[in-house]
Amino acid sequence: PVLSDLREGKRTVLMVRGLALSAAEDRALLLRASGNPDASYQHLAEVRAILERSGARQATEQMASQQMNLALTALGELTLSSEVRIKLRQLVHYSIERAS
Repeated sequence: PVLSDLREGKRTVLMVRGLALSAAEDRALLLRASGNPDASYQHLAEVRAILERSGARQATEQMASQQMNLALTALGELTLSSEVRIKLRQLVHYSIERAS
């Protein structure tokens, strides 16, 4: 759950990018909310807005898409049974869809 990640202060790729791309005032808010066990859904909404306006969300989604394409290309180069290849492709797609 996203709120528990925020409360625990998990340094996800999205949060790290948000800290790097945000203006000073927004970065301070991200730092106050991250790792705050009392962070609320209001804090979460503010964090999401910052991650959106800073471009961190878009940059992270772009990186995930690039990594997915690399993984799918690598799968195409491996000698695998069709059943294993299908399952691994499903896993790659699931990983990206789950993160969205």
